[in-house]
Amino acid sequence: MKHEMFTNTIKNILSVSKKFICILSLMSLFSSITSGQGEMSKWYFGWQNGLDLSTSPPTLLAGNPYAMGEPSATISDSLGNLLLYTYNGKIIFNANHDTIVNGAGLYGASSSHQGALFLPSICNENEYYFFTTSSEEQPPHRGFNYSKIEFSDATGFYVSEKNINLLPDALEAFTAIKHDNNVDIWIIAHGFDNAYYSFLLTEDGIDTTAVISSGFQIPSYRYTSVAVNLPGDTIVYHSTALDYFEFLHFDRLTGTTSLIWNDSTHWNDAVFSPSGRFLYTVDPYINSGIFQYDLSLGNITDILNDRVHFPGPFYSGIQHGLDGKIYALKILGSVGYFSAINNPNQYGLACNIVAAVTPTWNISMFQALPNIPHWYLLDNYWVDYPNCHESIQTYNCINNACIDPQDGSGLYDSLATCQAACNATAIEENEAEKQLLKITDVLGRESKPAPNVPLFYRYDDGTVEKRIVVE
Repeated sequence: MKHEMFTNTIKNILSVSKKFICILSLMSLFSSITSGQGEMSKWYFGWQNGLDLSTSPPTLLAGNPYAMGEPSATISDSLGNLLLYTYNGKIIFNANHDTIVNGAGLYGASSSHQGALFLPSICNENEYYFFTTSSEEQPPHRGFNYSKIEFSDATGFYVSEKNINLLPDALEAFTAIKHDNNVDIWIIAHGFDNAYYSFLLTEDGIDTTAVISSGFQIPSYRYTSVAVNLPGDTIVYHSTALDYFEFLHFDRLTGTTSLIWNDSTHWNDAVFSPSGRFLYTVDPYINSGIFQYDLSLGNITDILNDRVHFPGPFYSGIQHGLDGKIYALKILGSVGYFSAINNPNQYGLACNIVAAVTPTWNISMFQALPNIPHWYLLDNYWVDYPNCHESIQTYNCINNACIDPQDGSGLYDSLATCQAACNATAIEENEAEKQLLKITDVLGRESKPAPNVPLFYRYDDGTVEKRIVVE
């Protein structure tokens, strides 16, 4: 049953990809960086290193003065201008590499793998949320927390709300997935109690009451990683310490997770191919190189047995680029560079792995790449800021009165337009419903219609019309 469910999921993923291709006709989903992708176009990571993904292949980004830890995270504006980043989950820096106001003392940890993430506010383009998890190696263990970042002309970015706890205990890796409405955002973390917790970010902020999905197997404080397919309906969560993984279906409407299947194998980081057919993994500890798993086989035994191994030195991380390719961070001693999977939707050697597509730089082995939410990788997945109730007034004509529904959903975008429509409707309704009672002359005597004589037409709604028919 699990195998059948997973096969159907993969078919759905491939179907979604085909629909996108049909919609975009001959255009590629990943042909170029767009306004919906600039937010993730700058990476800071590793030992004073950075990468600019607005080019293909990416180019090295100068200016990072810090030795980055595992939970590196960045966010830029829609044009790709760097706004904020962290190298350890504890401090937030601006584009000038200065600590933002109240931006130190955050509850992250430099060894928390995939343990930091910036997300935009739903309605305010100058407001962001910053999420962190703590680490097994670095007590105290403070669980899963978020802070709110705002902007003012006087101070620039500053932390306005700090270290608000969502879970007292959480595993290191977490992720974010767009709600089914493509506006709100689910943030999914794993607790110590073998449950997944989904928190919803809306225009009103974070709902701290989680949707809980229980009954899973990964226990407390184990080194973990997470990957999400591009449509956002499949998650793979992995524990390196246990050599154990879970494939999950994620319901983007309800925020619930359900198990597709689980098994054992070892990897450090993973990423889905754009089509969803393949899973690529890397591992700097035991199995060096890159592995490709063909998920369309649908049977866990076949998938594991059929995996394709591309041998090579240690790889510390793997992540999507913004050009449809996948980039893996390769380690040779204390030197690092990127390899590219040029055709990640192709099986075996046809995926075309190029060993080195960037210059080399000094690097520590224990580095990770920034976590990129799935929607930034699709040109038409991002929905611009919605008509939030606090900023947009619209109106509906109800019982000949113009009413603002307070959520931007009204039929008319101005009061004058609504009033004109309401008045026209009222006149039409009035004329259609009134009934003629009688016709009288100037002396009040009942009369029949006659030419060249002033007559009064009296209706059941109390109105009187004076008419003269001239012949």
